Amino acid sequence: IFKSPYNFSEMVKRGYPMVWKPKDVRTGQLVPTPRGLMQTMIFVDQQGRLYIADYLMQEIDGQWRINGVQLLRTPDVGA
Repeated sequence: IFKSPYNFSEMVKRGYPMVWKPKDVRTGQLVPTPRGLMQTMIFVDQQGRLYIADYLMQEIDGQWRINGVQLLRTPDVGA
């Protein structure tokens, strides 16, 4: 789809800055699903907003690849 690593990185930089340059990132649960393993990642962007990404993983020729992702911004919560 992207035809080069540069094009892919530019898409991530522009569309997913919380993934490209997070303030913080943590690994969540790895859960088996009927569609494959789902790896949860937690990102905090440079403004302190929290995002949760669920990556659907697929093993291809002995290597794990991302087969899909759902990115959710958590609601801002105040005390």
